[in-house]
Amino acid sequence: MKKVFLLLISLLAINLYSSNGKYRLTLRGNPATSIVVGWDQTSGSNPKVYYGTTDYGTDYSRYPNSKAPNRTVSYKGMNNNFARLTGLQPNTAYYFVIRDSQGTSQRFWFKTAPSDNSRLSFIAGGDSRNNRTPRKNANRLVAKLKPHAVLFGGDMTNRDSSSEWQEWFND
Repeated sequence: MKKVFLLLISLLAINLYSSNGKYRLTLRGNPATSIVVGWDQTSGSNPKVYYGTTDYGTDYSRYPNSKAPNRTVSYKGMNNNFARLTGLQPNTAYYFVIRDSQGTSQRFWFKTAPSDNSRLSFIAGGDSRNNRTPRKNANRLVAKLKPHAVLFGGDMTNRDSSSEWQEWFND
């Protein structure tokens, strides 16, 4: 009985979240006023990014702004969605969730770049295709340093396979 109860609780918890992952932020315009939120939509439909400057956790209905994907691209075994957020305030923290027909993602956040001559911090790396353990360790270190941006160059995968790309994004 105890095992059945734990299984039901686990299944319920899984169903409370949207069906997406492999989140990333990219720059396509002015980093002080815009950002692109990207993710892999694994199932579910009608995803939207809900966002604002106040942290409402996973309560998507309290976020004042929402944006449907501008572009969806199926590539390397992923259903990549991209929502371009514009009209943002410089040097400001924004919180966001992704809501779809199956639920709401965990809450994420980013900070826009300053619009003045303030110092910025960048971390650049590349050739991360091999040696998965050092790659994961480096990612953990970068997360602790909290730079304004992380730049990737060089080879991300060895054979450009779908599984390698998905593993790279998971890491």
